[in-house]
Amino acid sequence: MAVPLQGYTTIRLLRSSSRARVYEARRESDGEVVIAKVFDVADPAIEARAEHEFQLLHRVDVEGAVRALALERAGDQLVLLLERV
Repeated sequence: MAVPLQGYTTIRLLRSSSRARVYEARRESDGEVVIAKVFDVADPAIEARAEHEFQLLHRVDVEGAVRALALERAGDQLVLLLERV
């Protein structure tokens, strides 16, 4: 498996569970390394959870906290892109 977004190259799988897979990936446009949390959204509850997680992290403005960069859809998956700290 890999990050299902164009413009990102998977570096390695960090963690996998029944709900999500977490990858370290490189954004091809600028070489920035990010964390990509990939959710399969066959279940509406998982989609709601991913959107909620993005909204919470996006609002946090605390030094040292991980920033949510984007939430993008790739087919039947949602990818939460996070700053790597």
